[in-house]
Amino acid sequence: YEYMALPTTRHITLLLLYPRHPKGPVKCSLIPVLLDHAPSFDAISYTWASPDKEFYVHVNDNVIPVTANTYNALRDRSSYLFPRLLWIDSICINQENPSEKTDQIRLMGEICSNASLVTIWL
Repeated sequence: YEYMALPTTRHITLLLLYPRHPKGPVKCSLIPVLLDHAPSFDAISYTWASPDKEFYVHVNDNVIPVTANTYNALRDRSSYLFPRLLWIDSICINQENPSEKTDQIRLMGEICSNASLVTIWL
Protein backbone atom coordinates (compact mmCIF):
# COMPACT_ATOMS: atom_id res chain seq x y z
CA TYR A 1 0.00 0.00 0.00
CA GLU A 2 1.33 3.46 -0.86
CA TYR A 3 0.33 6.33 1.43
CA MET A 4 -0.57 9.74 0.02
CA ALA A 5 1.58 12.54 1.43
CA LEU A 6 -0.30 14.78 3.84
CA PRO A 7 -0.71 18.38 2.59
CA THR A 8 0.51 20.04 5.81
CA THR A 9 1.92 19.07 9.19
CA ARG A 10 -1.52 19.90 10.70
CA HIS A 11 -3.24 17.25 8.58
CA ILE A 12 -3.94 13.78 9.94
CA THR A 13 -5.28 10.66 8.32
CA LEU A 14 -8.55 9.18 9.58
CA LEU A 15 -9.68 5.66 8.92
CA LEU A 16 -13.24 5.13 7.69
CA LEU A 17 -14.11 1.66 8.98
CA TYR A 18 -16.90 0.11 6.92
CA PRO A 19 -19.69 -2.06 8.33
CA ARG A 20 -18.94 -5.75 8.06
CA HIS A 21 -20.49 -9.17 8.34
CA PRO A 22 -19.47 -10.88 11.64
CA LYS A 23 -17.11 -13.20 9.77
CA GLY A 24 -16.22 -10.78 6.99
CA PRO A 25 -12.91 -9.00 6.44
CA VAL A 26 -12.09 -5.63 7.96
CA LYS A 27 -12.44 -2.99 5.21
CA CYS A 28 -11.65 0.70 5.41
CA SER A 29 -10.51 3.82 3.58
CA LEU A 30 -7.99 6.44 4.60
CA ILE A 31 -9.06 10.08 4.52
CA PRO A 32 -6.69 13.04 5.07
CA VAL A 33 -8.25 15.85 7.13
CA LEU A 34 -7.04 19.06 8.73
CA LEU A 35 -6.89 18.35 12.47
CA ASP A 36 -8.35 21.77 13.32
CA HIS A 37 -11.46 20.98 11.23
CA ALA A 38 -11.70 17.21 11.63
CA PRO A 39 -15.15 15.61 11.78
CA SER A 40 -16.13 13.62 14.85
CA PHE A 41 -13.87 10.57 15.21
CA ASP A 42 -12.79 8.00 17.78
CA ALA A 43 -9.16 7.28 18.62
CA ILE A 44 -7.75 3.93 19.65
CA SER A 45 -4.80 3.75 22.03
CA TYR A 46 -3.30 0.30 22.37
CA THR A 47 -0.13 -1.68 22.78
CA TRP A 48 1.50 -2.94 19.62
CA ALA A 49 2.52 -6.14 21.45
CA SER A 50 4.03 -8.58 18.96
CA PRO A 51 5.47 -6.80 15.90
CA ASP A 52 4.49 -9.74 13.69
CA LYS A 53 2.00 -8.71 11.03
CA GLU A 54 0.01 -11.90 10.56
CA PHE A 55 -3.43 -10.37 9.92
CA TYR A 56 -4.78 -8.35 7.02
CA VAL A 57 -6.99 -5.29 6.59
CA HIS A 58 -8.43 -4.07 3.30
CA VAL A 59 -7.48 -0.39 2.89
CA ASN A 60 -8.56 1.58 -0.20
CA ASP A 61 -8.88 -1.64 -2.23
CA ASN A 62 -5.45 -2.85 -1.09
CA VAL A 63 -4.63 -5.50 1.48
CA ILE A 64 -2.12 -4.51 4.15
CA PRO A 65 -0.61 -6.64 6.91
CA VAL A 66 -1.26 -5.55 10.51
CA THR A 67 -0.48 -6.84 13.97
CA ALA A 68 -2.95 -8.99 15.91
CA ASN A 69 -3.74 -6.11 18.30
CA THR A 70 -4.48 -3.70 15.44
CA TYR A 71 -6.68 -6.26 13.71
CA ASN A 72 -8.56 -7.19 16.88
CA ALA A 73 -9.13 -3.56 17.85
CA LEU A 74 -10.52 -2.72 14.40
CA ARG A 75 -12.64 -5.86 14.28
CA ASP A 76 -14.06 -5.06 17.71
CA ARG A 77 -14.79 -1.40 16.84
CA SER A 78 -16.43 -2.18 13.51
CA SER A 79 -20.21 -2.08 13.36
CA TYR A 80 -22.45 -4.44 11.48
CA LEU A 81 -24.65 -1.51 10.41
CA PHE A 82 -22.79 1.80 10.34
CA PRO A 83 -19.40 3.09 9.22
CA ARG A 84 -17.13 4.46 11.93
CA LEU A 85 -14.44 7.12 11.67
CA LEU A 86 -11.31 6.24 13.66
CA TRP A 87 -7.72 7.18 14.24
CA ILE A 88 -5.27 4.37 14.99
CA ASP A 89 -1.56 5.12 14.71
CA SER A 90 -0.32 1.92 13.08
CA ILE A 91 -2.46 2.56 9.99
CA CYS A 92 -3.17 6.31 10.13
CA ILE A 93 0.51 7.23 10.36
CA ASN A 94 2.76 6.28 7.46
CA GLN A 95 5.25 4.23 9.46
CA GLU A 96 7.70 4.21 6.51
CA ASN A 97 8.02 8.01 6.31
CA PRO A 98 10.22 9.25 9.20
CA SER A 99 9.39 12.93 8.64
CA GLU A 100 5.63 12.37 8.62
CA LYS A 101 5.91 9.98 11.55
CA THR A 102 7.72 12.65 13.61
CA ASP A 103 5.10 15.29 12.71
CA GLN A 104 2.23 12.94 13.57
CA ILE A 105 3.73 11.84 16.89
CA ARG A 106 3.93 15.52 17.89
CA LEU A 107 0.17 15.78 17.23
CA MET A 108 -0.86 12.66 19.15
CA GLY A 109 -1.90 14.60 22.27
CA GLU A 110 -4.08 16.90 20.17
CA ILE A 111 -5.46 13.99 18.19
CA CYS A 112 -6.60 12.24 21.37
CA SER A 113 -7.89 15.51 22.86
CA ASN A 114 -9.97 16.19 19.73
CA ALA A 115 -11.36 12.65 19.53
CA SER A 116 -14.98 12.15 20.59
CA LEU A 117 -13.97 8.90 22.29
CA VAL A 118 -10.60 7.36 23.09
CA THR A 119 -10.67 3.59 23.46
CA ILE A 120 -7.85 2.00 25.45
CA TRP A 121 -7.25 -1.44 23.97
CA LEU A 122 -5.27 -3.73 26.26
